[in-house]
Amino acid sequence: MAFHVPYEQRRCDQPIYIGFDVPPRRKKHNWTGFWGFLLGIFGIFTAGFLSPLALLISLWGLRKQPRGFATAGVVLGLTGTLIASSIVAAGMRHHHSIIARNEQRANNVKVEKSEKIFATAAEELADFAGDHSGELPDPVSGNMLMLKYSDAWGNPIRFDADKSGASLRSAGADGRIDTTDDVVMPVPGIVNQEIGLTRN
Repeated sequence: MAFHVPYEQRRCDQPIYIGFDVPPRRKKHNWTGFWGFLLGIFGIFTAGFLSPLALLISLWGLRKQPRGFATAGVVLGLTGTLIASSIVAAGMRHHHSIIARNEQRANNVKVEKSEKIFATAAEELADFAGDHSGELPDPVSGNMLMLKYSDAWGNPIRFDADKSGASLRSAGADGRIDTTDDVVMPVPGIVNQEIGLTRN
């Protein structure tokens, strides 16, 4: 406190103070934290899509005092960001499931087309068996006959024959033979037992 002691009063035990009271200090406001808090509230009502911005502003507001609004803004910003992230993740899963279903439908259509091609190839093998006492061709001759055929994906059709029977096989959607998505059709007929028909 500012004061002045008159000259004649300087030797007194109780000085007389003359001056002005110090004005009260103005209360500080953290406007950055306040706007971060306000954006955090709006972010919740926008399904969290404004929350990342609110979080950044509130984090910046934590550098100043007081930190009450900034702290609340950080909590709201994090909550809204998690909500927005879960919504985006659910949308992506839904999108991927739609793509997978469409691919499966397209794959089923190609499987049906391949089976029709297999049926045509099986008829040619049946004609061969009819001309050879009911016996199907050996693997080499059978695959020579199958060179003209390919499945709906453009993969060649393979003729397999061994002591257990004969079948037609294509690589399917993945283009690799002997995998779970191969298209296979058994071929009725007698396999020639005299030619060592063991598939390698």
